[in-house]
Amino acid sequence: MKKGQISLFIIIGVVIVFIIGILFFFRSQILKSELEKQSDSIQVVPEQLRPVKQEIDNCISEVSRQGLEIIGFQGGYIDLPKDLLPRSSFNQFSNSLQVMQDSETAYWFYEDINGVQKNQVQTKKQIEFSLNDYIKSNLDTCLVSLETFRDEGYEINFKDKIDVDSKIQDQFIEILVDYPVEISYKGIGKIINSHYSKIDAPLGQL
Repeated sequence: MKKGQISLFIIIGVVIVFIIGILFFFRSQILKSELEKQSDSIQVVPEQLRPVKQEIDNCISEVSRQGLEIIGFQGGYIDLPKDLLPRSSFNQFSNSLQVMQDSETAYWFYEDINGVQKNQVQTKKQIEFSLNDYIKSNLDTCLVSLETFRDEGYEINFKDKIDVDSKIQDQFIEILVDYPVEISYKGIGKIINSHYSKIDAPLGQL
């Protein structure tokens, strides 16, 4: 085979690889969820400020996992529905089951003291709202860890209230937190408006 033919095959091979790469890139963009696309618009963070951004992201993941653990343990609820009768060992009409001391999980179907059959299965949307509220209520408790950075000379100022949007997918949960924060260190500053976290857990499938 002549050298010219070999060079032609090499060029064709490179072109084919390039085209395949482009196709995979566009396919990945098409398959991205709406929250993930929004997260892509988050500004690039200067290297000096990344440790603070990483700590904020870690807090979002940690608090989200805490909320998801409660949801999983309590039958889809962060806060269990109120019971008509005080819980006791003689209350056969309770709307929840005591799994262990100080731990309960909701019945999805039960009969109350009046003989009325009730269904209290949470919808996916209701669970998302509960998770959103849990993150809003507990995120600042985790963010006290940022005091370490402030002691090192970082200026960290949150500018607005927390707004959370979570989406339960079959194999993972996405959390987009709008919580603008201004971070500055040694003359370098940046305002970061949104934070994104993706947690691998098959909650939607379950």
